[in-house]
Amino acid sequence: EASSRAAREARRHPATATYDACGEAWQVFDFDWTADTLRHRALPESADLPEPRRRSAETAKPGYPGRKRGDVQFCRAALQHAGSALWTHIHLAPGNGDGQEGLERALDSLVATAARVGFARERCLVRMDGQFGHVPGLTACRERGLPVLGRLNRASLLEDPDVLHLLRTATWQHAPDSGSGPTRFATELGDITLRPGKRTRRPDGSAYEPVRVRVVASVYRAT
Repeated sequence: EASSRAAREARRHPATATYDACGEAWQVFDFDWTADTLRHRALPESADLPEPRRRSAETAKPGYPGRKRGDVQFCRAALQHAGSALWTHIHLAPGNGDGQEGLERALDSLVATAARVGFARERCLVRMDGQFGHVPGLTACRERGLPVLGRLNRASLLEDPDVLHLLRTATWQHAPDSGSGPTRFATELGDITLRPGKRTRRPDGSAYEPVRVRVVASVYRAT
């Protein structure tokens, strides 16, 4: 109980909020879905040793490891409150897991945490990478009343004539950065409607509705 009280106080402290350029406070939560691989080494066998067993049999199974090397793998869904660095949710899924299910479970934990701590959902910003920058991922946040910031994985937008026209006629503004890497420029593309893919379905087989999102594009100077 004492540790739970301390965690609530840490999340509520003004120093753990994230403030935007207008001085408005947000509670920022970062979601990450990562795969970890395990390599199966030979197990020791001897008459005076117990029957060998692999602990990974309960938590991992073969899957697509990408550039990583391993015999089995598991995926980890993690949600962290950015300001306090406190974990809000974490669970493991064997193999490749189900990323959408992992996201929705994490968002449900966020909603429960917000209710317990006293955060307004509309001030809880979810940050996630391009893996979930699609209609199902954005819909999961919208249905829970959570604003979201992430990268779109809809490369086909770069073939849309209207989007191409906006990019070619845009006024690009320098995006402030740490000064340690390439200089980036950004422009506002406005609200764009994203439609689900033909084979994109909810777990119950029903279709997703289109999602309208505000899109900002960024570029690096060609060298």
